[in-house]
Amino acid sequence: ELWGESMQDTKIIKIVDESDKCVLDDEGVLDVNQTAYVIHGAVLAPTNRHAFALTNPVHLPNPNASDISHLSLQNRHWEWAEFTVVIPCAVQMEPGEVSIVHYGHGFLGDRREVQGDYLAEMANNNRWVLISFDTMGLTRHDLIMILRLCVNQAHLAEEL
Repeated sequence: ELWGESMQDTKIIKIVDESDKCVLDDEGVLDVNQTAYVIHGAVLAPTNRHAFALTNPVHLPNPNASDISHLSLQNRHWEWAEFTVVIPCAVQMEPGEVSIVHYGHGFLGDRREVQGDYLAEMANNNRWVLISFDTMGLTRHDLIMILRLCVNQAHLAEEL
């Protein structure tokens, strides 16, 4: 099977049900920072991180090479990529059309940024269901690896 063809490659780790907090106040106003559900899970995704072991020299691929056979899904290594889904109260309280918004964290951030108040407010106001993945190799958890790479492979920056 290829990635995405069955639910065997997806697992739900935790569901946080806060839907009981989705209520209107005395003035009929919804707390726009409140979410109904937060779902934490993981999906089996192809990765190339194994190719960049810090003990080995880094060999960057030739961008002009015509042989791309090494990119097939069957030949890749696979990892569990964790994700977070945020469902705002506005969606839970009034079913209807929604937009799915993939939030990408910045350099050295992580998927938990999707739970910030400013995004909850936008999600409630615009009926967005938010989803975010950790970008493997670029999160705060990868800082030690990035620093080791900079020290051990400093010769890569000589041409800059």
